[in-house]
Amino acid sequence: MAIITEEPDSPKSSTKISPPKPHSTSSPSPSSSSSSGANPFQFWFYFTLSVSLITLFFVSLPSFTTQDPKKWFLTLPPNLRQHYSKGRIFKVQITPNLPQVEAFSIQDGPVKSDHKVLIVHGFGCSSYAFRGIVKALGLKGVHAIAIDLPGSGFSDKSMTVMEENVGGGGGGLSELWEVYNEIKEKGLFSGFDQLIEKGYIDHEEKKLRVSKREVVKSIELGTEEMGRVLSQVINDMGLAPVDLVLHDSALGLSANWISENSKLVRSVILLDSLPYRTALPLWAVGVPVLREVILGFGFVFERVLEKFCLKSVTKSEADAYRVLLKGRDGGRSAVEMGKRVNYSLDLSEWARLDEVKGLPMRVIWSSSFLEWSQEGSWVGNAVRQATFVSHSGGPWVQEGSVSEEIAESIYEFVSSLPKATRQAEEEATPEHIKMVQDESKSSDHHQHVHGSHNHHDGHAHTHAHAGYADAYGLGDGWTIDFESTISPMNSNFSALLCQDTLRAILEKLPLPDLARSACVCRLWSYVASDREMQTRAFKSPWKIKDVIGDPSSGSFWRDNGISKFAISHRICRGDSVVGLAVKYSVQVMDIKRLNNMMSDHGIYSRERLLIPISKPEILKNGTCYIELDPYAKREVAVLYLEGRPDKKLLNVSNRWVSEQAKKKVLESLRRSMQVDDGTAQYYLSISDGDPRAALTQFSEDLRWERQVGFT
Repeated sequence: MAIITEEPDSPKSSTKISPPKPHSTSSPSPSSSSSSGANPFQFWFYFTLSVSLITLFFVSLPSFTTQDPKKWFLTLPPNLRQHYSKGRIFKVQITPNLPQVEAFSIQDGPVKSDHKVLIVHGFGCSSYAFRGIVKALGLKGVHAIAIDLPGSGFSDKSMTVMEENVGGGGGGLSELWEVYNEIKEKGLFSGFDQLIEKGYIDHEEKKLRVSKREVVKSIELGTEEMGRVLSQVINDMGLAPVDLVLHDSALGLSANWISENSKLVRSVILLDSLPYRTALPLWAVGVPVLREVILGFGFVFERVLEKFCLKSVTKSEADAYRVLLKGRDGGRSAVEMGKRVNYSLDLSEWARLDEVKGLPMRVIWSSSFLEWSQEGSWVGNAVRQATFVSHSGGPWVQEGSVSEEIAESIYEFVSSLPKATRQAEEEATPEHIKMVQDESKSSDHHQHVHGSHNHHDGHAHTHAHAGYADAYGLGDGWTIDFESTISPMNSNFSALLCQDTLRAILEKLPLPDLARSACVCRLWSYVASDREMQTRAFKSPWKIKDVIGDPSSGSFWRDNGISKFAISHRICRGDSVVGLAVKYSVQVMDIKRLNNMMSDHGIYSRERLLIPISKPEILKNGTCYIELDPYAKREVAVLYLEGRPDKKLLNVSNRWVSEQAKKKVLESLRRSMQVDDGTAQYYLSISDGDPRAALTQFSEDLRWERQVGFT
């Protein structure tokens, strides 16, 4: 039994609560001061971060707001629509091995005029500024043309290019993306299939894997690109020798081309053009945040034009310049153009070059701005042979009295020049060539007078002379330097003018050399492009009996390597890619690559496979059929081991070729109309497939919409 006893309470400790100590009046320690006070580095950190984020936002804003060309065109002001309706689109190639780009031009005046004036605008400007000058020159009988350089105005301001990315060098994210693409292309178990087939996985092949992707890049117009544009425009439009009007930065971009192609230029007119400076400052469109502000607000851009470019400008005119400069990311193209101008050009030294100093020149300069007028005086002193004329406008041309004033000055200058004539070049002609020409002429005359006397010799000379004139255009007023044309064979040059002799020589050439010989002259091209000769050269190395069919492109005949041939295998029950590879002694990957297959399962959706040829002797005495396979999407010479192609397979191939042709027509029509695929398909259907009738109907509808005020 438990006994509970109550113990006395323990005595409480006699603790006394001490009164609070008074606060010390001494200064706080340094550590407490730094923790409680404001840190100045925090402000600068957040300020720098904010500015960086804002700048990044404005820089990346154009990439997130990609504007549809059709919607951009529909939002154009009336003055720009009217300007566009008076021009036309043409194509130029500014970079080799890249697709052509579309450029815009306006022109006026008779095409057969003795005076042909080409106006090239400068940085930030376009043909819209010269519409008044072109019209005024046209009324004076001058064939005047103003173009929008690629990257400006209504011309293309960007282009789609293919970029190659070699695998293995792009970091972790790049390697993951390559693995994803490989699984997407070959399947999840492609590595296992390779392990079964070869016994190992080829990692080196993956490292050397080259992936391609389409990238939209702004057009960068430099001195080389400007030279290509000028050459193509002058040659395609038949303007040589041309009176070249260079505005603003166009001088710095085209000076090298003029010195190298002075024979294509009759005179040069510098219209407010400086080699080291542009009227519109580069920083106005070069600084990302500032560019968005200037091009985004109309009143800001209007003030910039009034300060640097135009004496006075209306709101509608300023908006037109701003829309053309901003639309379709034109600001970036303008910046690239401004950066690639040859600012280091020594104008006085360039004007003293032997190729340039003989060209008539005129300087037309603005007298509105004092500083700009001083620059004009410097240009006039640098180009000693030029006549100097001032105008009352600004560095950029305005429509109205200023345009008429400048047009009058241009007309006065070009009309004072002698008429352009195609003069023969005074170059020495070899004696044996003169003998051939004299004999051919005397033989022709002898035949005409004496009838059939010495008919055989006369016919031979006449034939040679005809071929010679057709190939080189002697009757057109030009003299050719024969020593520089075919120097190793000048002693037997007359023999090469006979088609039969030339055919006997060219048919001995292999296919690549035959393709090169077609570039010598028109006569050689005519003989070398003969279908019978191309077919003979194509099948000669492999001793093929015959090649049947017409390729979709003439470039098919330029290569007759073994990769151009394939065996047609009709798929039967139980066939597999591995089994076919063993049967024909080829690699599995070669079959997949030739047939555009991503996995082995693709065999079940096809009726036949193209098999690469591993033994060339199988082609001997065989008949090949030129076909464009709808699945492989490539054109090859197909060998049928069973004899001839199946009619069903031919119908599928022909149907696919027809569909591809329709797609090309539709794409061309869509680009010409600048509409979507559905609209182009509609106009093509109501015109019974006639592209010209579809364009006519579209123009009539567009004209009606403008009249009733729908657009």
